[in-house]
Amino acid sequence: MGKRKRFTPKELEIGHTFTQDNHPQSNGKLERFHRTLKSEHTRRSAYVDEEDARARMALWLAYYNSEQLHSAIGYLTPNDVFYGRRDSRLAERREKLHTARINRQEYWQAQSVNP
Repeated sequence: MGKRKRFTPKELEIGHTFTQDNHPQSNGKLERFHRTLKSEHTRRSAYVDEEDARARMALWLAYYNSEQLHSAIGYLTPNDVFYGRRDSRLAERREKLHTARINRQEYWQAQSVNP
């Protein structure tokens, strides 16, 4: 097995943010993510080894960010918000709801005319 290149946080442009001591609420988003990771993935999985765990968690993380809808961000995916697709996704949703309302009204109008 080849050696993996290790990157420093500085190389990855990762900054460090401190939370208030003895105050987990100030780190609520990360705490909630850990809770979701544990309840939806790690407690339901049995891993063969560390490599298997990393691979399967990476798949789950890709799903979490690109497919799973999150209520806190308007039932969008984190990728939609991160990549600036929020407005277009919400516009798509409004258009679909509008079309569904019109179709439903036409359906019920046709039902009342032709009982």
